[in-house]
Amino acid sequence: MKNFSLLPQGDKVIFLAWVLLCLTSLAMLWSVTEPIQGPYEKLDPGVSKGVFWRQVVWMGVSYLGLLVAASVRMRYLENIVWPAFLFSLGLLLLTLLFGPKIAGSQRWLALGPFRMQPSERAKVTYILMMGHLLGGTVDGGRKLMVTIGS
Repeated sequence: MKNFSLLPQGDKVIFLAWVLLCLTSLAMLWSVTEPIQGPYEKLDPGVSKGVFWRQVVWMGVSYLGLLVAASVRMRYLENIVWPAFLFSLGLLLLTLLFGPKIAGSQRWLALGPFRMQPSERAKVTYILMMGHLLGGTVDGGRKLMVTIGS
């Protein structure tokens, strides 16, 4: 069994950048949730602290997602890239055909009370597909990028 660690595997510089970005956004949110002192106090009550705490919760959720994503093996991603890409294209097609118009644009797909933007999923699967295609081999076992460059 693999040892579990609270620090994700991978590039430590990117992880440090993520931590600094999270701390900076929390500092900014904390500063705007402080009550206003002075003559404008009655005109602008400020932003509630709930916004700050909601951001803290979402950062925790994103950290758990980061740990899960870091533990996924590349071989698994190679095996699911085609089905995920085709599923994303299907969702984009459903959005085009059946998506409601919201604020003049048709970007959302409503599935009961649940709404989603399939284009966000499609961005990730597009990156995975391009990595799969460009990292794959062609006739003779040569890498595709080497073949394109020659």
